[in-house]
Amino acid sequence: MKQKIFATAFLTLFLLSLTMPTISANETLLFIRVEPSYRSIKAGEAAIYSIKVESLTRFPQIVTLSIEGLPENAIGIFTPERGRIPFRSKLTIITTIQTPAGTYELTIIAISGDEEIEAKTALIVNPPEAIITSTSTTQIITKEKTLYANVQTDKTVYNQNETVKISGSVQDQFRAPVASVEVSIQVVNPLGNVVHSALITTNNLGIYFDNFTIGELGYSIFIPGVYTVFVTASKEGYIDGYAHTSFVVGEANTPSINFVSINITDLNGEVRSEFTQGEALIIWVTVENYGTTLEKAYIWIEVDDPNGAPLGVYFNIGDLEYGKAKTVGFSFTISANAYKGVYLIKAFVSNDLISRGGEFLASTDSVFMVN
Repeated sequence: MKQKIFATAFLTLFLLSLTMPTISANETLLFIRVEPSYRSIKAGEAAIYSIKVESLTRFPQIVTLSIEGLPENAIGIFTPERGRIPFRSKLTIITTIQTPAGTYELTIIAISGDEEIEAKTALIVNPPEAIITSTSTTQIITKEKTLYANVQTDKTVYNQNETVKISGSVQDQFRAPVASVEVSIQVVNPLGNVVHSALITTNNLGIYFDNFTIGELGYSIFIPGVYTVFVTASKEGYIDGYAHTSFVVGEANTPSINFVSINITDLNGEVRSEFTQGEALIIWVTVENYGTTLEKAYIWIEVDDPNGAPLGVYFNIGDLEYGKAKTVGFSFTISANAYKGVYLIKAFVSNDLISRGGEFLASTDSVFMVN
């Protein structure tokens, strides 16, 4: 009887192996799912979608999410905007009464390495039931048009002759993708020398890709240690956006710190991106280190209001150990008379207080809405 069960199970696995695709060592096979297939709301309301990102491989690379197709006078916020697969995210689309009625096809994009995958959903915006006075309308307009860039590599540690795949996206202050942005990329080795540079233009989804092979310019240039990728995004009419990330070649003798994600929840632990005046929230920051242990690392956040004014700076001190991720929560209470609109969260990691000569080793940002 046991032999019969074993034979049946073996046959089932064999047949499954015939139907499943062959996965090479360098193939990621990302998948993204979004639910539901559509949402119907009135102008001035918010729509929430559930997103799941996964892969057929076990390689847990970082994936960044972006959205295309938002209506005017609306903002789309991913919570979190990036993470290590597999992970789930919540997309909140917040409209105003000025958002035009209509049916909008939304494209959710996941970016990692040299891969760009999409999932489709829809948003139906109906006219508002009543006209709301301007004093109670959420304002999602900021003073200046600003670019926000992000950058990542497909791995955290490389060896000689391996290819480093760089990817990222550029968005405006409403988290909408910006096309035709010039992205300047420079990769600096542990000695501060530039070992790779490129000038890339974002596609119609605000996405860019680049790659280079370690050792292609000579073995001596690519010494072991921590390498930093610096990105500058520029477009006429916008304030430049900046980002950087790091990776290790061989072994490192210094820390290599990167942000994994920023999550925002209420006090009950529910992931949210829209809050009201007087409400409290928790900002969860996850960082990882693939270099040497950084003792007494400072993890910072700064919260800015819709006018760009800092409302508070908070930090946590603790060790960031090699090969480990660390999550820290910061509580923040929105004042009862706070401005309504988009609030910016800036996150940093430094090796000491900046006033004592410390330097920032990693940075990222996220947003939430006060309605």
